[in-house]
Amino acid sequence: MEDLAGEYTQIASTGFALLGWLSPFDADLVINAGLPECQLQLDPDLVEILLERPEPPPANEAGSGDVVFDPPDELRESLAPLHDFLSAQPEVRAAWLFTAPPEAALPPGHGAYTIGLLMADPEDERFLDKAAIMAKALTPVEMEWSSMLLMADGASIEKMATRHRPFYAAPGFAKSRPSH
Repeated sequence: MEDLAGEYTQIASTGFALLGWLSPFDADLVINAGLPECQLQLDPDLVEILLERPEPPPANEAGSGDVVFDPPDELRESLAPLHDFLSAQPEVRAAWLFTAPPEAALPPGHGAYTIGLLMADPEDERFLDKAAIMAKALTPVEMEWSSMLLMADGASIEKMATRHRPFYAAPGFAKSRPSH
């Protein structure tokens, strides 16, 4: 799929419906045309296997899909070592902690959390595994961790930082954000 010239159709759909719609065509699925790793040729056998399964419930039945950015107040003290660790990493410009609400009630402190990292080099993934491992080591055992890079233009980062204060921000982070 080297040559991206051709006819494109943008589709807003669930993954299941999209596969059902595309299955009769000889088509490629492009999630993000700018990234070669997101240009996927559909495997007809795999699509057939997936479509033989029952359709998953809509997102509003499976869970809200909303992301919670601020950890509960009772966890703030147990997150201090993680904040200190992030502050000692010169390549981290800012970090947000977030989680999705659980489908069933969990005891306080239990949950799966993600560290969203804004790095000095936005494509530097070397720190991701270390961040998740250290988060697990520095926080209560009831907290599970993953990490991800946040990549966006300056305006998007500014908007997110305005709406959701970062868990950690390097000195000068606010000054380094473009002001519009």
